[in-house]
Amino acid sequence: MAPKQNRKVLVVEDEAFIAEMLRTMLEDMGHEVVHTALDVATAEEAFAKQSFDFAVFDINLEGGMEGVELAKRASSINIPFMFLTSYTDRATIEQAKVTKPGAYVLKPFNEEDVYTGVEMALMHATSEQGEVIPLKVGRRTVLVQPEEIYYLKADNIYVDVVTKDRKYLIRQSLTGFMEEHPRESLLRIHRSYAVNVNHIQTLARNYVEVNGEQLPVSRSYRDQLSNRIN
Repeated sequence: MAPKQNRKVLVVEDEAFIAEMLRTMLEDMGHEVVHTALDVATAEEAFAKQSFDFAVFDINLEGGMEGVELAKRASSINIPFMFLTSYTDRATIEQAKVTKPGAYVLKPFNEEDVYTGVEMALMHATSEQGEVIPLKVGRRTVLVQPEEIYYLKADNIYVDVVTKDRKYLIRQSLTGFMEEHPRESLLRIHRSYAVNVNHIQTLARNYVEVNGEQLPVSRSYRDQLSNRIN
């Protein structure tokens, strides 16, 4: 389970017990935790030294969204990072996602969660122009080429990612997937569907056919689809 790349890590977490647990997990994976910051001031000192090449930020520090501001700094100097959070409310996610984190890890977490988060964040950082899309399927991360995707189907808080031969169920909204993995070939056609326009076999007024399946096209997306096809 050793990671492909060992990193020098900055951990920013204001709960000492969690910070220490995280440090132990990361070092067991082969990474070196060079800074553990329990507050923003200590994190600022670590940024001044510039001696780390990966970061883990708790989103909410000192009662605010300081972790997001630190993530913006990391992004500006091309340091990959992931977020820790115990908050899943829309307002928190909306503020955090503008930094384009490599991964979110929800508290409480275990070593597998941290490992997956780090690997996903590094894949996001090293994929050339996003040539692969990492899908978190249960405890695994599956790499899928964008052109392998035929269509996406929303199912409440889950999305079916459908390829020619397989279907992957991931825990994410369709809107969240489209924002996190923007591709010119992937187009929203319905509240519950997005399609890879390169795999459309038949285009009708109210549906498209992909791999022998008819997918609904809602009125609000019809013009956008027609313009893309034309």
